[in-house]
Amino acid sequence: MIIADENIDHSLITTIRELGIEVYSVYESNRGIRDEALS
Repeated sequence: MIIADENIDHSLITTIRELGIEVYSVYESNRGIRDEALS
């Protein structure tokens, strides 16, 4: 698992997830949304 802070671009998080690695996004968690919804 990777913990990504709010400074990590959502496209990078998406790419990492596509590789099968679990990513916990601090920004997503704090906002209650997934990074994909930000595009």
